[in-house]
Amino acid sequence: MLPSRPMLALIDGMEPRYQTLKTFEDLAGMTVFQMNADTLSSFISKNVPTESDNVTLASGLHKMVCDMAIENNGDCNKEKYNTAESCGTKRVKGQASWHPGWKIHRVRGIVLGYFLVSSLSNAIDQLVVKAQGMKLNEIYKELETQHAADHRSSTQTLNATEHLLSKMKANDENMSRLLGQIYSSSHSNCRVTLRPNRARYEGIMNDDGIKGNFWGGYHEGADLESVRSRNGLPDDSVFPLVRNNLSKDFCANRTQIDFIDYWYVRGADGWLTMGSFPNESEEKAFGNAPYRGYIHACTYECEWGKCGKGEIQLKELMQSINNTSPPPLDIEINGIRVSDVQESSTFCSLLGNGVGSRAFIWERDNSGKFNIRIRINDPKSYLRLTSVVVINA
Repeated sequence: MLPSRPMLALIDGMEPRYQTLKTFEDLAGMTVFQMNADTLSSFISKNVPTESDNVTLASGLHKMVCDMAIENNGDCNKEKYNTAESCGTKRVKGQASWHPGWKIHRVRGIVLGYFLVSSLSNAIDQLVVKAQGMKLNEIYKELETQHAADHRSSTQTLNATEHLLSKMKANDENMSRLLGQIYSSSHSNCRVTLRPNRARYEGIMNDDGIKGNFWGGYHEGADLESVRSRNGLPDDSVFPLVRNNLSKDFCANRTQIDFIDYWYVRGADGWLTMGSFPNESEEKAFGNAPYRGYIHACTYECEWGKCGKGEIQLKELMQSINNTSPPPLDIEINGIRVSDVQESSTFCSLLGNGVGSRAFIWERDNSGKFNIRIRINDPKSYLRLTSVVVINA
């Protein structure tokens, strides 16, 4: 595994999901594996003793299986969720009957951890054998050469991409395969608001040197109400970053580190910008931006797909163009208007410029940057943007 090639895992028993993930292995040579949760659950329900067996069980197995069902009957269902210690008696969001409880989560984690440690142990054994005849730096160079060959092999198949994009629809299987291939076989630069996020914790995204950790000390952004109550921002102001606080349905404690923060662009504002992308800190940490690349952007994924009144998505720019009606938003990249949007999913799109055969490829400006600006035209509308990625083309 290399930093640019993570191992992808699916903890699920559904074959269609695994085949989607396997795209990354087939097209980009990434390591993919599946832990079949259904098979594991079947094994547990048949083999873990129950209270009636008069066996002393560890806390993680105590009242886990009742009547051959995991955490789903009688006392097993009552002890399915264990949040009282951290959250008191308050019911925490997500504690539904069809969701797995803490005991099965723990078992899955142990099995997964054992697999990863075993894989690491096997890799070390292979390295020890190989090191008997080669120096470590020679082994490293050999692995680098193999990695470069894999990269060349996968990028050679990236042909006629724009032609394919023009024929694809959102959630199309070919779109998923193509994007998976582009992401995994090409250099990219990204700016993402979501947490956890090293670029935010280390002051990289804001290029301000303000560092913190999971629990604070970095540039955390403002709360939504303060951003909404501001006067309209003038042209070329930077996107306001909104800190997405926990709702009252969640338990605030130090185990809760996942947050969907976002940039908030309103109709009351002028042309707002991401700022210089990549900035100096991003270049130092992640490398220079591609000379030319695809630009893939995502907005806030509304719960259950139901967004609030006035919230707009990137794809609506294209709908307006097709209907010849005034667009609800305008987007510019290095001074060129975005005139084509290709959905890759409900909340993500590739941005195009409509220029000939390279309609989805953008080039850096003279300073080596990408300057992305957005304006919302309806004063009552807003856009919540969470990520922008430039992928080498």
